Amino acid sequence: MSQIMQFGAEIATIVATVISMVSLWLAIKIYLEARKPHVVAGIECDTDAGVLFLVLQNLGEGAAYDVAFPEFDEAIVDVEWRPHVANSFLKTGIPLLLPAAKRTIAITSLRRLNDNPEATTNFVISYRERGLGGRKKRVQESFVLDCASFTGGLYVKSDLFRLRNAVERSEKDLHRISKTLSSWNDGADNCAHGG
Repeated sequence: MSQIMQFGAEIATIVATVISMVSLWLAIKIYLEARKPHVVAGIECDTDAGVLFLVLQNLGEGAAYDVAFPEFDEAIVDVEWRPHVANSFLKTGIPLLLPAAKRTIAITSLRRLNDNPEATTNFVISYRERGLGGRKKRVQESFVLDCASFTGGLYVKSDLFRLRNAVERSEKDLHRISKTLSSWNDGADNCAHGG
């Protein structure tokens, strides 16, 4: 009977050891997965400026290294803006993109977008992430950039834009009133001095 109990205890110890090892392995794997970068691309619209931006952002918890763009079709970029875009981070790459870091570049205006209603392209991002043991592993992801979904919409200026314009108009009005009062003051001084 004692041999059976001893054998049962040994089996229980082996099972507990295996469970502990699997738990440790899973904890390390989950930790490493949570620390990976997750670089995404998309299009954002600034209705106040009437401009579409290509946006690149690291939504993950880890840094992305040597971010490159092996495939970028300039067809979605306004013809006049292509030289600027061609010399941006899309050409040079990004050596380090930290978590929550973001890069944007203007690619077209909403007015010009109506001239190219089929503006859609594939966009490939390639970057390195730290893997097990600190070794950097290359990751490549593909996105569809769909500018066409912004065509034909009715866009209104934001409240902040309207507020900013009202403040600018008020500033001009105050400057004009100040000049008028100053000229009245100069006229009154001339009258007072016998002018």
